Amino acid sequence: AGYAKNFGDAAAQNPDSKRVSLVTLEVADRRLGLLARAGRQTRNGDGLLGTFDGLFLGYQWKPAWGLTATAGYPVERTDAPVQTVRQFEAVSINYTPQRAHWDASMYTIVQNFDGLSDRQAVGMQGRYLVPKMSLITLVEYDTLFNSLNALSFLGTFQLPARWSMSIDLENRNSPVITTRNSLIGQPVNTLAEMQQVFTLDQIYQLARDRTPITSNYSLTASRPLGQRFQFSTTVSLSETAETIASGGVNAQPASGVNLTYQAQLYGSSVWRSGDFHVVSLAFASTESGKLVSLGLTSRFPISGAWRLGPRLAIDRRTIRFHCAGETSG
Repeated sequence: AGYAKNFGDAAAQNPDSKRVSLVTLEVADRRLGLLARAGRQTRNGDGLLGTFDGLFLGYQWKPAWGLTATAGYPVERTDAPVQTVRQFEAVSINYTPQRAHWDASMYTIVQNFDGLSDRQAVGMQGRYLVPKMSLITLVEYDTLFNSLNALSFLGTFQLPARWSMSIDLENRNSPVITTRNSLIGQPVNTLAEMQQVFTLDQIYQLARDRTPITSNYSLTASRPLGQRFQFSTTVSLSETAETIASGGVNAQPASGVNLTYQAQLYGSSVWRSGDFHVVSLAFASTESGKLVSLGLTSRFPISGAWRLGPRLAIDRRTIRFHCAGETSG
């Protein structure tokens, strides 16, 4: 938790504020396999999207089987009190077989906003872990909007000659599709006000229109070089689809393909025992321009627990702009 006190003339425009990021009461009984946690808490996974005020219950009724139930109110601002305008309930079932290299869970979540259905989703998460490979996958489908909310795959592999490779593939609605998305770009803040102008079916369609699909793909390869150095390189690509004009809101163009290349060299105990250095070179090509960057970050032990961390970055940016239908740089 934190509290900010403003003094002087600025206090009138920026009053004192307090924030609460985490406050929970937890009760656990390992013999019975029960866990209960109440209050402001954070949980990512099984359909939950971060911080919420509410109750989490877990029950391990068999060594390989577990059940969780969660209910509460999503938190967008930790400096605000409990906001009850949105409510959700989620249930998941988890299977972790003994002496196996994998586990999986299935979940369902429903959420209301302003008295209307806001989100109804089902999903599955799975992990496969062995000494030289790990695979993690997530699939979520929204049954209210009949939309694939998220499809992601993360894999890490140990290759010959001490190389390792990571693959990250993701295709998702951005943001997560909800009825609340229909408010994007509108001059009102509640669905009740929206219903004075639009029918319920039109509101659902506006939510679809305001929710583009974002794709992210990346490939990383790394290899140790001797005892003190390691090399890593990453290629990543991202793209966000366009949105259409509707409900008085203008269309948003697609982002185009954003392509990034990055190479990094890590070194430890190069000049003296305990120091650490990173040299990075990056090139990015996006719709807005190009970036070439060279950076050096170091950390030197001084005395006891004290460290000195100088950083140096040199960037060259080329910005594209549109003029009279032409693209210039």
